[in-house]
Amino acid sequence: MERISGVSLFVMYLALCLCVATTRARMSSEASLIEKACEKAEHKDFCISNLKSNPEAKNTNMRGLALLYVNLVREHVVKNAAMKAIDQQCKEEYVDALVEIDDSITDFSTNAAHDISTWMSSAMSYVDTCQEMLKEAGVTGSELQSNQLLSKLCNSALAVINAWALL
Repeated sequence: MERISGVSLFVMYLALCLCVATTRARMSSEASLIEKACEKAEHKDFCISNLKSNPEAKNTNMRGLALLYVNLVREHVVKNAAMKAIDQQCKEEYVDALVEIDDSITDFSTNAAHDISTWMSSAMSYVDTCQEMLKEAGVTGSELQSNQLLSKLCNSALAVINAWALL
């Protein structure tokens, strides 16, 4: 059996250290990008945790993080619109929000961050209007909570879009 020389052990140790350092640097870079993306979000920890829990956020840039958030908002708008206890007028607000969100997704193809921000702000207004309608109707259950979550998602998406627009 061949013995491993001291030089060979040293080279293997250096290679291992380089791998660990590279992995740590990449993980730190991903975390700092997500933190920078969510820096101006009203609910910063909420924004960060949503991105960190998404595996696709690990290998993307600021534009990609913005698109991930817009798609997350879209999923929740569709889910909320399907709730049985939501009245017709509120459902129409969700449909209008969905139109704005789809317009923003289309604008990702041209990297029009400022236009996307405008679309998302408009979608957020529709969600906020629905929130007021739910409160006025005395809704207190899961529909109200789901809309509050959607409002936080819109706010976070807008923060990430605006962070991207500033690059």
